Amino acid sequence: NGLGDGKYRYKYSINNLYNPSEKTTYEKELTIQNSSLIVDFDLKHQIKNHKLWSPEDPQIYELEIFLDKITENEQGTVYTKLDHVKEKFGFREFTVENDRFYLNGEPIYLKAAFFEGLYPVKLSYPDSKEMMIKEILLAKEAGFNMIRPWRKPPPKEWLHLADSIGVLTVGSMAIECMDMPIESPYLPKRVENEITEAILRDRNHPSIVQWELFNEIRRPVLANMLVPMSLKARELDPTRMILDESGGWAYGANLYLPFSNKAFKFNDIHNYPGPNITNNKFDGFLTIGNTKEKNIELGLNARTPGRNVVPNISSYVSEIGYGSLPDLENNEALFKEKGNPITYPYIYHINYNRDIKKALKETGLDKIFKSATDFYLKQQEIHGIANKRMLEAIRSNPTVIGYCVHALTAGDWIIGAGLLDLWRNPKGKAYDLTKEANQDRIIVIRTNKRNYYKGEYIKTEIKGINDKSVLNGYFSVRIKSKKNKKVVYENKRKLELEKGVSLIHNIVFLTPDETVNLDVGNYIIEVHFNSQETKLFSTIEFSVYDSKSKQNGKKIALANKDKRLEKFLIDKGFEVINFNKKQNIDIPVIFSNEKAEFVNSSDGNVVKNEDNQDNLLSPTEPSSNQQNSQLKSRITELNNFVQKGGNVIYLSVPGKTRVRKGPNLTFIDEGINYLPVKFVKNISQGLWDGILHINSNHRIFKNLPTNVNMSGTYENIAPTITIRGIDAENLVNTVAFDRIPDGNIMKRNYIGSGDVWSGSDLSIVKHGDGKIILSTLKLIQNIGYDPVAEIVLMNMINYLD
Repeated sequence: NGLGDGKYRYKYSINNLYNPSEKTTYEKELTIQNSSLIVDFDLKHQIKNHKLWSPEDPQIYELEIFLDKITENEQGTVYTKLDHVKEKFGFREFTVENDRFYLNGEPIYLKAAFFEGLYPVKLSYPDSKEMMIKEILLAKEAGFNMIRPWRKPPPKEWLHLADSIGVLTVGSMAIECMDMPIESPYLPKRVENEITEAILRDRNHPSIVQWELFNEIRRPVLANMLVPMSLKARELDPTRMILDESGGWAYGANLYLPFSNKAFKFNDIHNYPGPNITNNKFDGFLTIGNTKEKNIELGLNARTPGRNVVPNISSYVSEIGYGSLPDLENNEALFKEKGNPITYPYIYHINYNRDIKKALKETGLDKIFKSATDFYLKQQEIHGIANKRMLEAIRSNPTVIGYCVHALTAGDWIIGAGLLDLWRNPKGKAYDLTKEANQDRIIVIRTNKRNYYKGEYIKTEIKGINDKSVLNGYFSVRIKSKKNKKVVYENKRKLELEKGVSLIHNIVFLTPDETVNLDVGNYIIEVHFNSQETKLFSTIEFSVYDSKSKQNGKKIALANKDKRLEKFLIDKGFEVINFNKKQNIDIPVIFSNEKAEFVNSSDGNVVKNEDNQDNLLSPTEPSSNQQNSQLKSRITELNNFVQKGGNVIYLSVPGKTRVRKGPNLTFIDEGINYLPVKFVKNISQGLWDGILHINSNHRIFKNLPTNVNMSGTYENIAPTITIRGIDAENLVNTVAFDRIPDGNIMKRNYIGSGDVWSGSDLSIVKHGDGKIILSTLKLIQNIGYDPVAEIVLMNMINYLD
């Protein structure tokens, strides 16, 4: 109040924007004496028969306030307008009760989409209102009821649209947390300021149902701020839930209910399991929320995803998903038509398209993909299949109360993650199949394996997932040959589809069986559920293989000790001997490792196996370690053996590995190559990058699909490590890119991702008169379990015969 003491009048109106007849107005005069510059007064008003805000019915109210100065003169009373303010708001309640999210007193299963809010021309600010509307509507059309902005609060215009269109949102802070902001004496003050200003700016938006303060904390200085910043947020806004840290990396996530200063533990899980959701990974999602004893009872022997996850509490998978590149051919045309050539999105989209087309030609993949667009569409298909299977697994666990798919839109270092490209175009099957998995009612089919040996039991489980009311209809399941479409099993009946997760059908039989004649071949399971209200359909494939081939005493040598491989080879009829540098060159040699060099972490990342440090597949200087020296000696012997005409299969590849190290986690090539070919091993599962591994029409893949991605039939043996930069006959080719330039976290700042690169997962190297096969396929881990691993290994041996 810069006008001092005197008489004032304020007028206000409250208007339901969807029903103007409900508008109420009120005015009051007040006299201010002995005033300071700031005068506080409360406006209290009760709205009768108020309408609740929800995504299905986003009822919005508008508060409009006028402030006038009152003066008296000869003409009478004069009202001089001083200020005029409008604010939109809504009525709703969002909380957790009985281990479920509740909106306005009704349970709601959260289906959220992660959102960085990057744009093609204006970078981190929306290009237009139309683009904001389009992305929100496409999210809702895909079945999402929530959007989770991250790294920066969206502009107020975006939040107003979220309010009016009707989508739940998360209030995010401009705090990345994982590695930034950089630590300094100012950091705690900066964090408090960001939280304060974000909440004060956005707390009247009904779409915002929760404040998320931190994400994936790795540094003690931020972990120490969890409690004080949560209480600060509660002081600024008593009405909303507060999540202290998404991902729960520090101590496990904590949640504060509305009007509460007391936190309770909450499983907030981040996991990026890659493109192949194997049975083990599917089981991992089913373990969430269970005790160890419960998982044993359910027959679940898989690692629970996420960090600091504990049983018997509410669980939410707040980051999940795979990735694929947008159609960069189409994007390039759009950037040239509408973009700004000096901006990073323009530059990195154009460059990626150029470099990927070059890599497709260099690897020969241009003979399989007739255009770059075909390559991008295949990536999007794999992306969609992976997302759908992840969500089916999560929704099959009744203890999980929601998920957040990474991500709604693409761009920068998450260019592969989006279901929409930067221009807000849906990315083909990535969008469509994720949409299928988001539907309120779905059917989930599981077989206990993807590939079977003839004579094994096949167990099929069919579950119904129903987020709505009970539904009556007709159920049918059919198993048929993929080759000749012959139906080998069928069941039809009336079915009541219960609310929640329900087991609706089980099938167990042998291959072949007296009643179900499943011989060697590929099969499709189809399930239909039809009612007057909806039609549901789901399908899955499996294969049956013959495993009776025997080698009748053929000799094979092992270069190092591997009990599992040795037992397998003996069972297959081989005479297994230990490699000797003087042995006959006609006897092929296998170099393997009992323990995997790389494993998946609880977040889904591919990381070094800490239980494998004694095997030294990424050797350092030999003088520093006796085992390194032994390894060098053994590989030198193998090199000489090949030089003379022998053949060696490396099922575990020793050599340099690209890792991220140092304060900025920059790429370095660590280790030494003793093999007679230059390369570096590179992690290639892809978090949200979308990496294809395409095999060739070669004898090593005899009786198996060729010129296809290593998924489906190959899901168990699919590689997560690629041999980069190798000059050889490459039989499984990969084209990928680095998520961050040089891996350097200081370059993760809207300049785009890193270099495009290519490599191989299976290569034949000629050396002297012999050959070396280098394989990063997961054969050792799957022999005796997946017949495809056995077929590929036996084909390798036979190829060298």
